[in-house]
Amino acid sequence: MALAAGAAEWSVSSPNGRIPAEVSMTGTSWTWSVSFAGRPVTERSPLGIVRNDVMFDRALQFESESRRRVDDRYEMPHGKRRVRRHIANEMTLRFLASSGARIDLIARAADDGVALRDRFPEASSQTRTVRAELTGFRFPPTARTWIQPYDEITKWTPAYQRFYEADAPLAALATNRAGGAIRRSYASRRTVRGR
Repeated sequence: MALAAGAAEWSVSSPNGRIPAEVSMTGTSWTWSVSFAGRPVTERSPLGIVRNDVMFDRALQFESESRRRVDDRYEMPHGKRRVRRHIANEMTLRFLASSGARIDLIARAADDGVALRDRFPEASSQTRTVRAELTGFRFPPTARTWIQPYDEITKWTPAYQRFYEADAPLAALATNRAGGAIRRSYASRRTVRGR
């Protein structure tokens, strides 16, 4: 963890070192970013989640960090390969909200992408509701990808049968109110919704 003038930063990289994911806290802002082979895949993007009893989006206090190497094998019921293997490096950051509630942010980096997950580590029989997901994606303005624009909703659509557009500017989805699917953005697959 590198500290500089009230800022904190943590990083976890894929086993081959080509995909680092960073989590940063600057003032009250909590962000994450990913790069691939030295090029940004996401710029600093917001992190946060709101439960009915607490907001995990700002003014969080860092509590602990743990790391582990993941090497999972599992069987698929069908597909090209029956036995699959997932190798990644994982970082778990625990934060404390001003209310005393805790949240774990788990960032996992594999050679083919990054995953983020929130976990509430406290055991309780009390029902809690997630009211809002504040985590988002901010892609560089020059990002290019394979996209499949969605159809506007009509009597006969959305059919999701439009062709993928290869090496298209990601910004093209911003002009499509229905949004679209990203087939490949460097090493990740995501769905993006229009505005």
